[in-house]
Amino acid sequence: MTFFRAAPLHKLFYECPVLPLRFIESAAFQLCGIMKHLHSAAGVVYRDLKLPNILLDLEGQIKLVDFGHSAVIGAAAGGDGEKKGQLSDAVGTHHVRAPEVWSGPSSYGFSCDFFSFGIVLYEMLFGKPPFGFDAPRSCDLRQAEDVNKVLSDAVGLLALAKRYRISLQQSAPGQEQDPKKQQAQLALDLLRNLLILDPSKRLCDWDGLLNHPFFDLPSWAGGTDAFLCAADELLEEVEMQTLGL
Repeated sequence: MTFFRAAPLHKLFYECPVLPLRFIESAAFQLCGIMKHLHSAAGVVYRDLKLPNILLDLEGQIKLVDFGHSAVIGAAAGGDGEKKGQLSDAVGTHHVRAPEVWSGPSSYGFSCDFFSFGIVLYEMLFGKPPFGFDAPRSCDLRQAEDVNKVLSDAVGLLALAKRYRISLQQSAPGQEQDPKKQQAQLALDLLRNLLILDPSKRLCDWDGLLNHPFFDLPSWAGGTDAFLCAADELLEEVEMQTLGL
């Protein structure tokens, strides 16, 4: 067993309620890589992807913990009680559950983790989950429509502009657009592809996510330098004692 000093991402909100966009971009990119390994190499459906289970260590690296709700399916599944193919049990924290997990007898697979990843990304960007923390049942069409409004360029960009102090003024001819505005627009586009109730229409491809223009490739492709730079930016705002170390 490996021991390391780290703290869950949700604790960062206590002292830094607005996480830097650059940190969110790099943390989400590394989390994509972790989830890709779980799905592709290990055949594991995580089923409880949320900020308290995502840790940031002192070197700026993301760690994923608590596999209590995970299940092994697909080609990597074997005997000894491991489940194969599809799952049907409704497990995981309420506010990050995908609609197909709520639906009871209906089966689901890896798709649920992509929806939860969208919840995590939304929460890091907006400071709260899209369907609330106490969602008692599956998100319905009305809630989905409300979230779609928030994710629209008209409403969502305005909300992120206020949160991140982004200028929405049109750039003068020949002048480059504010990179923060571009980043916010791309984040909304990514979320619109993840927070889809129908898993067959959802973006359920980690390579597709990793190659989405929201991630400033090849800057993050190298991993360490850019990620540590972004983590340093955050840790300047959050004193070490707030990490609970």
